[in-house]
Amino acid sequence: MRRAAAAAALAALLAVPAPAGAQEVAPNRATTYLHPTDVRDARALWVNPAGLGVLRDASVYAELAVANPGARGRLQQLNVGFNARGLAFAYQRDVLGGGARGDTYRLGLAGASEGLAAGFAVALYRGDTKATGWDVGVVYNRIPALTVGAAITNIGQPLVRGLEQRRTFVPGVTWRPPFLGSSVTLSAHTRITPDSVLAYALGLGWQGGGRGRWGVSRRLPIGIFARVDTDGGLRRSAFAVGLSIGGADRVGAVVSTPGDVSGVDAASLYGLSTRTPLGARRYRRGVTRTPVPVGPLRKRIPPPPSSDSRRSSRGPSSTKSRNDRLRYTVSRADVPRRRSTRRKDNPRRASSSRPARTLSRT
Repeated sequence: MRRAAAAAALAALLAVPAPAGAQEVAPNRATTYLHPTDVRDARALWVNPAGLGVLRDASVYAELAVANPGARGRLQQLNVGFNARGLAFAYQRDVLGGGARGDTYRLGLAGASEGLAAGFAVALYRGDTKATGWDVGVVYNRIPALTVGAAITNIGQPLVRGLEQRRTFVPGVTWRPPFLGSSVTLSAHTRITPDSVLAYALGLGWQGGGRGRWGVSRRLPIGIFARVDTDGGLRRSAFAVGLSIGGADRVGAVVSTPGDVSGVDAASLYGLSTRTPLGARRYRRGVTRTPVPVGPLRKRIPPPPSSDSRRSSRGPSSTKSRNDRLRYTVSRADVPRRRSTRRKDNPRRASSSRPARTLSRT
């Protein structure tokens, strides 16, 4: 009897569910406001790995997210990462419920050619778990105004803190209306599992701050974007709005609310810095081009003259005649130069006039 009671108590203890914090899996903050076809910096490692190869540049970012901002706010997530021409690495630290902590390491590689970019990423989940997941993605941007792409996430369906991560297909599209310029973007994507459609998302973005001569911005670049998410039945489930300031060096803030906009679920602040090496070939909007140097580098710099040339350019010398100096000037400028008609500058004319003066004296 006592053995049966002990066995029943042990079974009941094992049947008690684990704490909520041990079963949570926090998605990356960037997936709540970016689309798989409009992200081209280091954050693409979390959204669509193919975006890492669209712009062959280097970028680094950091983002801090707070849940329920206000008096009861708490740190929710911290993530940092970098991308070096398609090779990217990122780290995510999550503060889960019940005091649990979660760590995610992600490594990605991507490349692009003729408007087509493809990439993959591997994720290592740590912190009360040990699992590995794979993502692959593709982006096609042959037409400047239209970008299509897709990503497949959680290949292998890893088990993270007791929850199976379902394999998800995420197709998307981004359109830049030609009549509104390249500063306005319309994006949409959906999340599909093998047995159902999970969600739809629609976003609108505007990026100000056009470029003037030499590629210098005429005014301070400001970006505004918004995104609305729905469930499979097209019922609004979440809303996000953000503001960014800056160009190559950018800071931004994003606020997320529930579908009825009854409060603020989370707020985040991020910083992003992007650099393109001079002379590197870039792929942008389906065109492979070489950046044109700006400012003083745009002018052609002539080769430095030799020591003899410097000495002759300072003025008359005893070792070089006037004709030698003129010959150096013509070869340097590569243009013909009019010969002076003055007597002292024309040795041939001066020599021909000497016999006449001699005859007049006799």
